[in-house]
Amino acid sequence: MTTLTLLLVALRDHIRETNWTGAEDDPTPRRIDAYFLKNVQEEGAREQKLVLRRHDQETLLALIDGEELPDNVSDRIQENYGFFRDQLSGADPSEVYRGIGRLIVVDVTLDRQLDDPQLIFESLNSTGIDLSQSDLIRNFILMRLPEREQTKYYEAYWSKVEALFRGSESVFDSFARDYVALKTAAGKQEKATEIYYAFRRFFPELENALGGLEAALADILRFARYYAAFSLGRGVSGDLAARLGQVRRLVDVPAVLVMRLYECYENLGTLGEREFLEAVTLIESYVLRRAICGYQTRAYWQTFANLAYRVRDD
Repeated sequence: MTTLTLLLVALRDHIRETNWTGAEDDPTPRRIDAYFLKNVQEEGAREQKLVLRRHDQETLLALIDGEELPDNVSDRIQENYGFFRDQLSGADPSEVYRGIGRLIVVDVTLDRQLDDPQLIFESLNSTGIDLSQSDLIRNFILMRLPEREQTKYYEAYWSKVEALFRGSESVFDSFARDYVALKTAAGKQEKATEIYYAFRRFFPELENALGGLEAALADILRFARYYAAFSLGRGVSGDLAARLGQVRRLVDVPAVLVMRLYECYENLGTLGEREFLEAVTLIESYVLRRAICGYQTRAYWQTFANLAYRVRDD
């Protein structure tokens, strides 16, 4: 739907800028807006035919409304729109419009009392390009909720998690794996293809333990900030940023341990800043000395995970 919408925006803008005119049934900017891009009889949010995640939505709306792109532009939306503008430069708008008109929309209607939207979603999306782990996890958490609650929890928590890992989706996958491992004291590192399924098995336990969905999402956001601070250097400054950066340049697998130490430092208050810096320095020393000695790094994740499990709240 996003791709088709961008094609239609590009077609509208191409017709408008080239002053192209066709036959009576051919496309016009006004016709494309009214049929495909806007609910012209509505106002506010109801005017939007397609609603994306906030980061992408701002860019899409700017393109649809013909306004200046936002400072925090969505690269994917902008690049795909630009691709279609390039392709349309040598195309016949009438032929493109007729081609779009031959598309068939499949409408799948579910009964929430009988059907599991997440299972339907997974099966429908299993035949194309694999979805990212973050997409699967987000939909698993939010899709079962009414629309108003989906929006509430997405804006309050999940959009902030996505912002932390924007442009670094593979780091989110590692975070999800290490977060579940830390909470469950996992005995092995989960395979990349199994991260979502491990999260899906674990999440109901997290909700029960913390007393509900909102508390679980708040916990995920807090640990995501810890993880992004180490793995991406985001939201951290000063001596701690420098120390974390030094370790990160050597190896990334201590993230599960750093995440646990960060919790004791920032959330529990049982680890002072000096002690936290000393702990990070010890990790760096351990990794560097083993590297100099030529020792294997294969078991590093389990080594750091086991250390993280042994760190008590006190």
